[in-house]
Amino acid sequence: MGNKIKTIIASVLKPVDDTRMYEKFGLTLQQTNRYEVNIIGFISKNPPQDDNINFYPIFYFGNKHWKRLFSSVKFAKYLFSIHPMLLIITTYELLPVALVYKFFSPNTQLVYDIRENYGLNIKSNITSLLRGIIFAKVVKKIEELAQKFISLNILAEKCYAKEISFLNSKVLFILNKHQPNTNLITNLISKPKSGAFWPMLIFNGTISENYGIFEVLDLGRKLIKFFPDMMLIIVGHVTNVKLLNTLLSLKKEYSFLYLIIDRHPIPHTVILQMIGYADFGLVAHRPVESIANCFPTRIYEYMAHQLPFILQDNPLWTKFCAPWQCSINIDYKNLNPDYIAQQMKTKEFYPKGVPDDIFWKAEGDKLVKALDKLFDVNS
Repeated sequence: MGNKIKTIIASVLKPVDDTRMYEKFGLTLQQTNRYEVNIIGFISKNPPQDDNINFYPIFYFGNKHWKRLFSSVKFAKYLFSIHPMLLIITTYELLPVALVYKFFSPNTQLVYDIRENYGLNIKSNITSLLRGIIFAKVVKKIEELAQKFISLNILAEKCYAKEISFLNSKVLFILNKHQPNTNLITNLISKPKSGAFWPMLIFNGTISENYGIFEVLDLGRKLIKFFPDMMLIIVGHVTNVKLLNTLLSLKKEYSFLYLIIDRHPIPHTVILQMIGYADFGLVAHRPVESIANCFPTRIYEYMAHQLPFILQDNPLWTKFCAPWQCSINIDYKNLNPDYIAQQMKTKEFYPKGVPDDIFWKAEGDKLVKALDKLFDVNS
């Protein structure tokens, strides 16, 4: 690979074929022909076949924090064998090892891709309040101490600039906008050839209580009265085993429910394929502190496919969507199924098409420009 800038993109939370690490960051950098891209993550069920990018699936999937801490040992091994000049870290567990490596390789540019407000998420999701507060403080201190050595903080959400007070001045917003993918899997599901209006609804991505899975099921139970042949597709990964078993059990009770779920992340191509089949998307995030100010990636995906969607009435989201008339805005906690069903049947969606700024290309251009600047490269 010649004199290309050796780059590692690493996470302990995502598989090597993660959309942001591979399809967005990885492919964008590789296509410049200036970066040698190496992606480190956990083992994927369907590892990508790409001769231009090196994949190191060295972790096993799991969300136990104490187990994830030990992944740093394996990560260190690859750091000192690949010798990257650009190191993009996406999870806080890998920061201490990255700092040790930077001590031995001071010219390495360390970039922190902040995809979550980890401290706030920990406080919100760990059931023990005291344990959550202590762990959140430890994570925050790790991130704060690393700031002196970080060349660039990349923020996946605009709200993080306000929520995370310790960031240094080197901040760049790279939002999770939609990257079109033509390598889609076909023939996953088929609709009956009927002239009746029977909507296919989709709820995709991370499946959890905070993202509104039970609100979506409640909506399905109520809409089935209006659309007897309706189908509700749940496609995504379920991190909670108890929730996974609950959904599998409900499948026997709800004839309208179609599940493509697993403890492991579902390939993004499968999710996009199902979005292409669907008639309506569902965005039902609960207004919890850790995600209330974030912008759901699925909105970009739905809009890119001109898919109308039923949207939780969050001012940030509804303001963005309003000019494009792409959503039915509701409060999932206070459903009015008559209104929703009527809107689904009669409202005109996307009369102006879709905006240009929902796609990844502009974000990718910003990313390349910022990283080139770290190495004084004239693109």
